[in-house]
Amino acid sequence: RDESVLRLASHRARLAAPERALAERVERALVEGALTPPDTRQIETELGIAPRRLADVLAQLERDGRAVRVAPDLWYAA
Repeated sequence: RDESVLRLASHRARLAAPERALAERVERALVEGALTPPDTRQIETELGIAPRRLADVLAQLERDGRAVRVAPDLWYAA
């Protein structure tokens, strides 16, 4: 149970192939930024990503433990 959502303990959300490739590019941008990663607007511009799509990818990276949100528009690689 996760708040009002029930699911199998083994269930994990997975990104489709194009989204996985995008997630890897986003994660790489965060890793390369190290202690000064690009903010979400910079990532959107550099990778040509729509804000909503980037938000979805970052949320999945966070669920997977690969990214950490520290401010509304700032993320670090885990």
